[in-house]
Amino acid sequence: MAALAVMSLLCASFNAWSQDSYLVLHYTFEDVEGDTVKDASVSGIDAKLMGGATIDNLGTLKVLKLGTETSYLDMTPKAGELLGSLGDFTVSVYYRSNVNPRFPGYGYFVWMFSTEEACGPETGRYFAYRINEQRVETSVGGYNHESIIMKGEKSETERWIHVLYTQKSGNGTLYINGKKVGENAQMPLMKTNFEQKPAYNWLGRPAFKGDNYLHHSYIADFRIYECSLDSDQVERLAANVAILNSLE
Repeated sequence: MAALAVMSLLCASFNAWSQDSYLVLHYTFEDVEGDTVKDASVSGIDAKLMGGATIDNLGTLKVLKLGTETSYLDMTPKAGELLGSLGDFTVSVYYRSNVNPRFPGYGYFVWMFSTEEACGPETGRYFAYRINEQRVETSVGGYNHESIIMKGEKSETERWIHVLYTQKSGNGTLYINGKKVGENAQMPLMKTNFEQKPAYNWLGRPAFKGDNYLHHSYIADFRIYECSLDSDQVERLAANVAILNSLE
């Protein structure tokens, strides 16, 4: 009975904002047809399971399983068109990684929106988050020209983690499990930086040659809002982590 009560609470919490008018991309991983993951928001930007990515069960919840070294979710160029149109915005996601040893080498991106399939030191504009440094980064042209916010240490493994990045004008703030990690008042604007809209938009895949995919990991409830969430809203989303970890 206790497990059922917890599961009901979690589902209610995840679905509470499903009709929020500011929610413009939402992968719950509940509605899947073949290799197509349906977008639960009003945008209807469906994604594709790639490289052996599958959907797994966590109790009655569905989560994205990135089980192999080449697994990822392709959000398609339409997701880049959406991101490139935004002013204020928020990205929220839960992940659990079982990579052992912890994140050798480079990569391990949870999300990646990029104008190039393989960026270089001076080429490619992108917006991404990677867990080997718990770092959000926006580039105006290659990895030599990034604006960043980071915790600067490797993520925990074998635990669910909530990451939320919110930006109002050029002011960006990164939260991990509801706690503010850092902020940067000079983050590039999506709608300005991405005049050329990102064509390569992925969960779990890098846009750099030789970087690691986010393999042996899980992702739950990926969201983009076309607004900057306040601290109360951040805490509400972060509270789901304790429930997710109780289901393991």
